[in-house]
Amino acid sequence: MSIIINFKKRTYRNSNTRGKSNAYKGLNAHRSLTKCESLIEPLLNQPLLKQSLLNKNVATFAKSFAKQISIKQVSIIALALAVCLSSPALATAQADGRAVQAGQVAFASQATQTGQAIPANQPIQYDQAVFAGQEINTGQAAQQTLQAVPNPPSSLFDIIYESSTSYPITAGATYENIKRFTSEGWLNINVIRVDTGNPYIKLDSLVNPESIQVLTSVPDLARFKNAAGAINGSFFNWSRIPGLNSPIGPMVESGTIKTAASDFNKYGNSMATFAMDKEGRLLYEFWKTDIKLVNQDGTAIPIARYNTQLNNNGELTLYDRNWATMSIGRPVDTSDTANTVDTGDTWDTGSTTKDANIYDANTYRDIYADAFTDIIEMVVHGNTVIDIRHNLPPVEIPQEGYIVVAANNNTKLISDNFKAGDTVFTEIVTSPDWNNISMAISGGAIILKDGVIPSSFSHNSPGRHPRTAIGSTRDEKQVIMVTVDGRQQGSLGITLPELAYLMLELGAYNAINLDGGGSATMAVRKPGTNIIEVVNNPSDGMPRKVGNAAGVISTAPKSSLAGLIIDTEDKNVFVNTTRSYTIRGYDMYFNPVEVDPASVKWSVSGIEGNFEGNVFRPTSVGSGKIIASIGEITAEHEVNSLSSPVQLILNEKMVSIQVNGKQKFTVTGKNKNGYYAKINPGDVQWTVYGDIGNFEGDTFTATAEGTGYIEAAVGNTKAYCGVMAARDAVIVIDDFEKPNGAYLSYPENIPGSYELSAEQKRSGSYSGKLTYDFSDSTGSRASYLLFSDGGYKLDKNVHGIGLWIYNTNPNPNWFRALVYDSAGGRHFIDFTQKMDWTGWKYVEADISAIESKPLTLARLYIVQIQDVPDAGSVYLDDLTIICAPDMPGEHIEIPGDTIPVDEANRPIVYEEGQDSLRFAVFSQSSRITTPLERLLLLRLSTRINGYMDAAVFMGKNSGEAAEKVGRPHLTVYTGFRSMDVKNSRFIQLDTTKGGLRQGSSEQWKWFLNQMESFNGDNIFIFMDVPPGSFSDNLEAGLFQDILTEYRQKTGKNIWVFYKGNENSSYMERGIKYLSCAGLDIEGLDPSNTGLVQYINVVVKGKEVTFRFVPVTE
Repeated sequence: MSIIINFKKRTYRNSNTRGKSNAYKGLNAHRSLTKCESLIEPLLNQPLLKQSLLNKNVATFAKSFAKQISIKQVSIIALALAVCLSSPALATAQADGRAVQAGQVAFASQATQTGQAIPANQPIQYDQAVFAGQEINTGQAAQQTLQAVPNPPSSLFDIIYESSTSYPITAGATYENIKRFTSEGWLNINVIRVDTGNPYIKLDSLVNPESIQVLTSVPDLARFKNAAGAINGSFFNWSRIPGLNSPIGPMVESGTIKTAASDFNKYGNSMATFAMDKEGRLLYEFWKTDIKLVNQDGTAIPIARYNTQLNNNGELTLYDRNWATMSIGRPVDTSDTANTVDTGDTWDTGSTTKDANIYDANTYRDIYADAFTDIIEMVVHGNTVIDIRHNLPPVEIPQEGYIVVAANNNTKLISDNFKAGDTVFTEIVTSPDWNNISMAISGGAIILKDGVIPSSFSHNSPGRHPRTAIGSTRDEKQVIMVTVDGRQQGSLGITLPELAYLMLELGAYNAINLDGGGSATMAVRKPGTNIIEVVNNPSDGMPRKVGNAAGVISTAPKSSLAGLIIDTEDKNVFVNTTRSYTIRGYDMYFNPVEVDPASVKWSVSGIEGNFEGNVFRPTSVGSGKIIASIGEITAEHEVNSLSSPVQLILNEKMVSIQVNGKQKFTVTGKNKNGYYAKINPGDVQWTVYGDIGNFEGDTFTATAEGTGYIEAAVGNTKAYCGVMAARDAVIVIDDFEKPNGAYLSYPENIPGSYELSAEQKRSGSYSGKLTYDFSDSTGSRASYLLFSDGGYKLDKNVHGIGLWIYNTNPNPNWFRALVYDSAGGRHFIDFTQKMDWTGWKYVEADISAIESKPLTLARLYIVQIQDVPDAGSVYLDDLTIICAPDMPGEHIEIPGDTIPVDEANRPIVYEEGQDSLRFAVFSQSSRITTPLERLLLLRLSTRINGYMDAAVFMGKNSGEAAEKVGRPHLTVYTGFRSMDVKNSRFIQLDTTKGGLRQGSSEQWKWFLNQMESFNGDNIFIFMDVPPGSFSDNLEAGLFQDILTEYRQKTGKNIWVFYKGNENSSYMERGIKYLSCAGLDIEGLDPSNTGLVQYINVVVKGKEVTFRFVPVTE
């Protein structure tokens, strides 16, 4: 029997549809009960309320309470009340006509079930949909479990739509992604749920094993300890040295304390710590710390910090090998050779990075040289002082010992109380006692305490930002780790109160806030692999390197194959083309198991087709299942075999390429119903015209200079790409061997410098060193190399600029250039928008699109547009220009791509009938200013009044066109409304502000209700701004997804009309989209009135056709 992975995607559900369930998510009943208890229990602290409840019908109160918090599972609330009141007499309640016994679950009768339970021996694949109301449990039949998502308080968001996917990352830990579309924008929420009772699960802190001060990305921290999942942890102070940090708050890793500070929470409870003790209990406390150094006479000397940065007063600080290999010491000569610690960071670089000079004698000079004139270091091995060093160079920290450092006025505490040979003892006392703790990681405020959200937070960070939190359920059987993205269109971020409400909703009873902002990161193990992937979208554009993380570690043994996962590039495939599949295996604990591809038996159900190895070729159209089997273990994957493509889309339409250069091509097809699928390049017939090269597989190779084009054909459907092959001249215009510019910054106070340097060079003896410091500023900041003599003049044939950059530390900064055109216009061009590498890398910027040539290259610069603190240096070498040769003729004649034929665009004989109607669609944006325009509108209204059943007018001034129309009609611009005509519903949407939500959040709910409540055959939607022009791309995608899902579910026709600059029609995933230009014709005069057209739509039951008809016809 296969173990089933619960990969699920929940359907979208209207949050405010009359008569419909508010059930967004299928979660287990225990989570429902826990949440209800946490909401109810604070109310029961009021004696009068508690007594009144004991005297009343619980079901009645439950229904009332349900309305207050918008939970429809009245039975769950009744049960929670009984538990909270601890009254056996209340353990039976009548809810929705059903008796609910304590320990049982009754589901709300209002809930709408979609989909059927899936048998236990039917494995669910990674991207297979499971609808709301299905819950797949490992080794058990699917159970229907529904829980209503609370309608958030007024301080939170009004949820419009929500969807989620989840899958196990190891036995006892599950990852879930929740996407919410709300009245204020999108939220991207990521959750890891950890079963604390699972014997193979371990929670632990994660730090860089070489040094806790080395900043390391969350995925790399997870890789170091083979964690199945992790979130970023403590707040930290950035070091002036790139790549280093000083953690804030105590941290315990695997039962060993790694860092602490006596001044942490010394003057009040500010920053909390999450911990698990050695008995498995979870603690949310404001830790206090007392660190002492005791000499052989028993004298106790206070130590300020342990493995954190020396404070400004130079108070005693203890360092061991967890911090570094070398001590601080006094600054020494800069000729000393630097060593680096391997951070193991392989994020997008393909190799480890060496970016933190923690062994370097000069590492701390910039931090301490100016602050401290006197430094003393006491070296301790075991419990014996072996050396006291006064203003001496750094020394190695003993492997079995430590060093105590003091500076300025604090040096006498060491020199007066200790000498070489003394016996010393160190005491680190914490409350709670760290000796009883297995792991601890510090954060900010306690945002949820015993189910109650504090009225104020001890450590506050106002505003909506990316957030990270960790919490647990009331019974402590589940730890909940959460990130919420922010500062981006896909997720606007949340406030601390909103984070607290979210944690409460997710089932937490206690929770603390961890470091957030650009640090907010979650990484999990991809099922069936050891690959750790970042699953959220960090606001820096890449995972920020952080001080530590909280991780989920599996100690489960490896076992035999228990389940399979099928992967493929695209679940859609065109009939008579091919799709390849791969397989991943996992054991009963979800550890990856290597699978021999030759042992897999492939088959298909639901459609016709055949396999050749792992490559499938469908021979019929329809939906089915791809089945992979190894013995009795099977897996399935959805496959949709589409009708043949009527349109091909190449990834390139015009290619400029070097002789002997290569260009890869991808092909996407679209069928007559508007559904897309990627096409295997081997299924495409490639032809090269112009004797300029050849094609092999998916790659074109240019073999000669000249122009030509490439033809891609699948059957009779074709697409083309123009090609210009040439031998570009590559010229180095600056080798950075002599002074060539000066430093400039924006704003003016940004520290930095520019100089020639021999520290790194790509060629020759020098490179240009551009140093920047964005650590103490916010907003957009830039450090420039301003070229001498006004910059470099670039000839008209220069189409690219290249540069070698040595990056000392991966960061989210951009590298750009400022170019002036011949008219003095400024152009900002990008070399890269993510400096995510270490060492030398060649980058290139395209300037071919700038028209006013010749150009002048004035500046090179590094820029940061987010509030990301960062400092460092980059080295520049071999500034290069790429020049195109003169080609005979710049225009390439290529054939046009195959244009799909719209089968609905045809004349039809209209016949009167109960389900037959005709209506006209017309557009007008500008006011009427000429007699010709008035005459055309009069002609249109006469036709509508004489022949049409209804009309729709779109555009800002469409009311003028509708003035003389006596038929039912809509004027579409602002506002939303609908009307029904026979078997069709006309829906007007207000998209004038760039989407539905921007106009009114209520519009979405109204629209969804209009869709769900309609029982006819055809829905016609009208809007001013089409989805492709929405200001929110995610909202546009959601709108189109909803229409497609509704079409697939109901079979109803859905047509979308919008105001455009041309008359056009196309299909998009089962939905018809039509654009009408109407009266908005440029240069309208009596000779071209035939261009003024309306859309004549004819409905005959479920058959809908249209034509673009000239008003003058």
